[in-house]
Amino acid sequence: MIALLVRQSLFRKILTSFMILIVIFALVDVAIFSLVKNRLHGERIEQNRLTLRHAADRYHSQFERVKNALYKQYTDKDVTRLNRLIISMTQKDSFKTGAIVDDIQVIVREPELYLDNMMLLFKPVPLLVDKKGSTEEERLFSDIFTSETYSFSYWKAQFEREPNYVIHPAASFFNPAEHPEEKTLIPYSIKPPTASYLVVAMIDSERLRQAIAGERDPLNLTILEPDGRVLYRMDAGGPGLPDGLLSALPAAGGGPDYTVLDGNYYFSQQDADGLQYILTVPGLSFAEEANRLNKLMLLVMAAAVIVSLLLSVLFSKRIHKPVRELLSSISNPGETALDSQIHEFDLIGHKIQTLLKEKDEILGELRQQQSVLNGYDYIAKLKNINHELSDWHSIPHHAETFTIVLYELRFRSAAFVDMPVNRELATQSIGEHLKLVTDERFPGSYTFRMEAHQFLSVVPGNERDRLVTMLEELKPMLDRDRRHCLVTAAVSSWFGHSAQLGHAYKQVQEMARQARLLEEMQIVLECRTDPSVYALTLTQEQELNAALQAANAAEAVRLVGQWLDELDRDEASVRRFRLFASSVSAQAQKIVEHYKVEASTSWRLKPMIQQLGECCTLEEYRGTLQAFLNAVTVFIKEKKEASDPIVEHVLGVLQGHYAEDLSLEALAGSLNLTPAYVSTYIKEKTGVNFTDHLHDIRVRKSQELLLETGMNIQEIAEQVGYRNISSFNRMFKNRTGQSPGEYRRTQTMARTS
Repeated sequence: MIALLVRQSLFRKILTSFMILIVIFALVDVAIFSLVKNRLHGERIEQNRLTLRHAADRYHSQFERVKNALYKQYTDKDVTRLNRLIISMTQKDSFKTGAIVDDIQVIVREPELYLDNMMLLFKPVPLLVDKKGSTEEERLFSDIFTSETYSFSYWKAQFEREPNYVIHPAASFFNPAEHPEEKTLIPYSIKPPTASYLVVAMIDSERLRQAIAGERDPLNLTILEPDGRVLYRMDAGGPGLPDGLLSALPAAGGGPDYTVLDGNYYFSQQDADGLQYILTVPGLSFAEEANRLNKLMLLVMAAAVIVSLLLSVLFSKRIHKPVRELLSSISNPGETALDSQIHEFDLIGHKIQTLLKEKDEILGELRQQQSVLNGYDYIAKLKNINHELSDWHSIPHHAETFTIVLYELRFRSAAFVDMPVNRELATQSIGEHLKLVTDERFPGSYTFRMEAHQFLSVVPGNERDRLVTMLEELKPMLDRDRRHCLVTAAVSSWFGHSAQLGHAYKQVQEMARQARLLEEMQIVLECRTDPSVYALTLTQEQELNAALQAANAAEAVRLVGQWLDELDRDEASVRRFRLFASSVSAQAQKIVEHYKVEASTSWRLKPMIQQLGECCTLEEYRGTLQAFLNAVTVFIKEKKEASDPIVEHVLGVLQGHYAEDLSLEALAGSLNLTPAYVSTYIKEKTGVNFTDHLHDIRVRKSQELLLETGMNIQEIAEQVGYRNISSFNRMFKNRTGQSPGEYRRTQTMARTS
């Protein structure tokens, strides 16, 4: 009876214990979920802050770009000359606006400005100049460029305003000559108080919105003027701003902040010009996400509790079963069962004693073989040389001070030798010889193979001078096989503690990377300044791209050969040559991808790219890069010969008539196609739009004239098709990173040095 009560009580206690654990874990899960939910809410808030900051910064930067363009056009000498003629009341027919129209066309076509048009209005006479030419102001705003918000009288009234710069609220404009549908534009104007003419830039809000927002869901972003008026709304279909929002928003600070009103979240940020950017996020999105998380939590918790209950009952029964059998045996004791249990305990005790004895014997053997284990520990630590070695205390005390030598083998590519060798066998042979010589000269030293073609010798004590002597004696022997393998030996400083081995290894690795392209063994004893990265300059990229796109193999090889000579004169390291070759091959592969060369064709470049990584001399780099560039230009030439006739026609016209006043409309008309279709087609087929093709050709031709003729910059600008020197300077610097004068000076100095 007592045993039965004990069994029932024990089962209840076990099951109750499991239940308590389930409750505790459920409470912990609830707490963790609450923390996760709060964290997710915080991340959503921070994500929207970052979105607003990104959008506000992009809009502010864009307005600054347009502001600079307005100022340059306002102060342009052709514009100021025309204004003086108008003020002197010269006959209107004598006003020449061709140069101004060219400048406006160049500015409007600049892709980073996102402009639809730019206009000049003059107060004394009814004259307006835009990208199409000059016309009567009233006719433009009533028939051609109409808007309910911005009429002719509105712009005339702007001559009486005080501020220099004004961003006008966005409005719909209708221009049946260019686009049959309404277009939302943001006017931005400049007019100092005493000026008699006004410059207006019409920003295409939709193009700008696509550039800023991308393909993401439309942002409900509102831009307010300093006085609270709406300047522009990105998502016109979303909810508007509620009354009283401006007073509820936090004070302008260093970054975006938010407030909650009517269940919606309003994030705000103010820029340096006083414009306020407000991002509206419906509170419903936050609530929906919270509801989904709540449902998920309830579902997971319910499943976890049910499974835990079932497992608790199962485990309770399994634990209870042997206890019940034990209690049953106690309640009905027998002499045989008790003897059996005692015998089992004796056997277990005997096994434990045996195990303890074997453990003592193993420990004794380990102590006797401590020196051997030290060597193995040495090897293990060296194999993990890049890890922290501060806990390494197993090196014998007599080896605390040490010097190391790193041997790096560079095998010549099979393409450059008559009889290739088995690299693995050659590596083993060289390593065994190095170990034999080092062990003989420095007893107690350690020599290991670190990587596939790398050996490391650790020599106890400060033996740097003796090591250098040994390496100089080894040099003639190792140089006998230099047509197959080149060896670099880097000798470290001496170090006073074994924990510094990781630092010493990094030191000799860096020294070995600074080896030069020499056909002999090199002994490196000190570090020298050597950049760890290398990239082609912007000018080098453009020159190489131009040669490859023209399929001009000779010019590409000449350029690369010139740059190789410069590296050689600078005594560049093996690493810099490899990085240079990698940069050239990467740039060439971009051009191959740009021309959409099939993978079945371009795979033939891979062996040459691999061979570039195994070049050991300057001549090997020259030969490999020449073969590589020849192959690339062949692929490009074949692709261009099979290219689209429309693209060929357009590019041919640009190449032959770049100095003329080319327009996309005239070119499209010659093909009986619309300008929009030709523009999209050229961009899709070549990756570059029509205007950029034209400017690229003009700038390339101007580079040739700057270096090959003595013409001044004004003459060169006119020669390549720019009627305005400021437009030429802007385009040239945009594409080369230098002004025309700077480019001529730096390139002339580079040729003469």
